[in-house]
Amino acid sequence: MPPSEPLLAWHEQVERTLLLWRTGRRLARPRLHSPQGRAYMRAIAISLIQLQRHTTMDELVRAYATIAPSVKLVVLEDGVSQGLVEDVSYWLRLVQLVGQRERAR
Repeated sequence: MPPSEPLLAWHEQVERTLLLWRTGRRLARPRLHSPQGRAYMRAIAISLIQLQRHTTMDELVRAYATIAPSVKLVVLEDGVSQGLVEDVSYWLRLVQLVGQRERAR
């Protein structure tokens, strides 16, 4: 396998992952104003705290790619989507990392 193929595969995985996170963020917006809005915000806040252990985008993408379906960041109330909570939490952690990097410049 040429050396560029693993790198290309990694870039494709990052691209797909970022698309999932961004889509989750967009889909979650209306739910934040629904009756379950507070439950979503609580779950996202707790998940975001747990994601602080990831200090690079690479770590964050790898963690998301290897998360087992049975592993949950938080226990959710009825009607709250685990997938949306995870996608929004990972997206927000990425935004934090980008902000930290920009402030360090």
